[in-house]
Amino acid sequence: MSSSRFTDGSKVQYLFRSFSSTMECLYSLINGDDMFATFSSTSGKDPVVWWFSRIYLYSFISLFIYVILSLFIAIIMDAYETIKVSTVMVNDCLTLTNRI
Repeated sequence: MSSSRFTDGSKVQYLFRSFSSTMECLYSLINGDDMFATFSSTSGKDPVVWWFSRIYLYSFISLFIYVILSLFIAIIMDAYETIKVSTVMVNDCLTLTNRI
């Protein structure tokens, strides 16, 4: 999709024309695809729309990254705790076996 085809905000209407295309656009923004083109196409003549689009897109990207990062860290910490507890149990069993 070439950005030269769209002029005067028509790309914004194209990217956000339906719920599914909006989700595709936000997914590509999270992955870093076409970020500059999306942000530059949301700059219109109305400053309220410009501020709202910037605040919405930045907050969406930031919150999504923090949620995914927190989820990833929680999974790693849970796996670490599971391995730590099982290692302690194995060491206790070996110590008990050596005493017998």
